[in-house]
Amino acid sequence: MLDPAYLRYRDDFAETLDPRTHTIEWLDAQVFAGFIRVWPAHDACLLTSIRQFPTGAFEVHVEIAAGNRETLVGNVIKRVEVWAQEIGALFVTISSREGWARVMKSHGYEMHQAEIRKEV
Repeated sequence: MLDPAYLRYRDDFAETLDPRTHTIEWLDAQVFAGFIRVWPAHDACLLTSIRQFPTGAFEVHVEIAAGNRETLVGNVIKRVEVWAQEIGALFVTISSREGWARVMKSHGYEMHQAEIRKEV
């Protein structure tokens, strides 16, 4: 059974996904299998995964989020950061649009890499 908090924001997640690369059914399966963790709040929801490096070190990666931005930034991501530290992650990472880089800068997040792409 899928987490009720996930289901509440499922349509928002579906709208955010690029269906050429990720389907909502894929996301459902990742959440159901426990590969993606659900971080609920009363008016927001954030999803994370663990990304492992060849050395065995790992990071907690924010996959997608929906809901109230202030709650995501002021509450949910802070819980994710505490958990990441508790489990020994090297980093918490967010791959998103430039606007999130500006929002998260005051919370200690810095640009690490940029990805550019061209549709073909």
